[in-house]
Amino acid sequence: MVWAAWSQAAETAGPVVDSQAWQARFEAWVETALVQDQLDEAAANLPEFDRATIHRLLNELVMKRVLSQRDEPSLEVDVVPPVRARGLVGVSLTAARHYASGDVDEALRLLEDPALEADSGAAHLRAQLLDERSRYAHPSKKIETIRAYRYALSLAQDSPMARRARLRVGQIFLDLRFFPEAEASLHGLLHDPPTTSAGIAAHISYAEAAYLNDQTDAAIETIVKLDPAALAPDAKRWAVQRMADCLFQLGRFPGA
Repeated sequence: MVWAAWSQAAETAGPVVDSQAWQARFEAWVETALVQDQLDEAAANLPEFDRATIHRLLNELVMKRVLSQRDEPSLEVDVVPPVRARGLVGVSLTAARHYASGDVDEALRLLEDPALEADSGAAHLRAQLLDERSRYAHPSKKIETIRAYRYALSLAQDSPMARRARLRVGQIFLDLRFFPEAEASLHGLLHDPPTTSAGIAAHISYAEAAYLNDQTDAAIETIVKLDPAALAPDAKRWAVQRMADCLFQLGRFPGA
């Protein structure tokens, strides 16, 4: 029944191939066969090493190679919301104008003013600009961005910018592959209806975090709440693919 709800979307989104679950199992089978062949050869040519040591070293090499192929972003769908700058006044508004004109450095310089320390609008804008700068930066920079968002949330928790901040904290955890933290951060955003752009972004991000955190049922429950007709093409492809991954993991295949 679950799969039937997405069958029509699957036809328009393209075939479901190379699912992560299937790929992981296939790679594990191939790696096992290769390691066994290499192990037998190594044991014959290196009699001074015991079989267990050779096996351990080969497995370490295999793991390094597999991990080296897992550097892609956790979520390939673009669900990062645009910068929001509502209700700003004074220096914060001036900083927002500098950002809009492309001068991010000057915007951040203005927002570093100690007089703005308790200004929630300035704190939220600063966190968003730091976020944009650290999108492809070293993980340590992303941790700093999470701190900036959390500080902004400590000043104001009920605003459109606050909802965006919570979403981005969860998405950054997802980028950092901190899947339990991402799932926990995003779960509270599921009350937003999955018909708005913010609600769709929250549901997609949470479903991805749940899937990668081995909470397959939670991922399925979240995906089926999405309306395929309301999704952009890349989001629809992601939903169909991820649903297939989840059902495969549970042994519930399409048509079964």
